[in-house]
Order: sequence, then C-alpha cells, then structure tokens
Amino acid sequence: MDESGTLFVIAQIALGLIGFGALLIALQPKSLSTWRSEDQFRFWFFLLSGLEVVFFSLLPTVIYQFTLNAALAWRVSAALFLVVVTVHCVEAVRQALKLMKRHLQSVSGVVFAVSMSALFASEVLLLSLSLDLPVGQPGGQYALATLLYLLLAAVTFVRLLQFAGERDDE
Repeated sequence: MDESGTLFVIAQIALGLIGFGALLIALQPKSLSTWRSEDQFRFWFFLLSGLEVVFFSLLPTVIYQFTLNAALAWRVSAALFLVVVTVHCVEAVRQALKLMKRHLQSVSGVVFAVSMSALFASEVLLLSLSLDLPVGQPGGQYALATLLYLLLAAVTFVRLLQFAGERDDE
C-alpha cells in the first residue's frame, strides 16, 4: 500500500483545514445558534466533510493491517466512502434547491456546479473501485476521490467565510 503516505498527507491537510476553520469560526462575534440556517448547514457540512476525509484517508491502511489484502482494503474503503459521498450529495442538492427556491444570493451556480462535479467525480471513482473496476492504480484512484472530497470541504469553508455573519432576514 504505497499510497498510504499520500493519504496521510491528505488527512493532515484536512485536519489543518478543520483546525483553521474552527479557529476562524470561534473568533466570529456571533454564536452559531444565531447564524442563518444555510450558514449553519455550511458549517456542519464543512466540519463533517473534513472529518470524513481524515477518517477515509486512514481507513484503507487500517483495513489492510487486519486483512493484509490490498485489493480488499481498497474495495471496502471505497464502498463505505461511496455511501457517505452519496448521502452528502443528496443532502447538498436538497439544501441548494431549498435555498434557490427562496431566491437567496448565497447559492452561486458556478460554485454549485464545481461542488456537484467534485462529488459526482468522487462517486464515479469510488463506484468503479468498489465494483473492482479500477481506472488505474486503485490507491491512486482512491486518493484522487479523497482529494476531490477535500476540495469540496475547502469550497464549503470559503463559502462559509464569505456569507457567515450576514443578518438573518427570516
């Protein structure tokens, strides 16, 4: 499992992003309970996405240590990660449609398209890997899917910083 070093670096980047995000959020003058509902969603989505990147970056190595079968470790990790990515994809689309229905400017079509593309690409990579149809080296494919998911967490964090603290007009 030569890719474990790459996955550890991705996990460290995700931890750094989570820590930096938590620090900036903690320094906000408003408490989380007074934020708009879409900002609360972004915060929890960012936090969970980052933690999931850390977890799923370490999971293949842990599974490999118990099974000593790299192919099995990649397939099981990819299948579990696919379930999480699918749940997040459905929830993100549901939330974005809800916000678009209310005609809020906090939903950018470009950002939404980039985020959904990253989620969809992760799903395709993870699905092909979990079905044992890798498009190259399984570890590289898994690392790319994890990196795309980290990109989604970073985009969510930037959007959170952009809109957090605005007045709630509800």
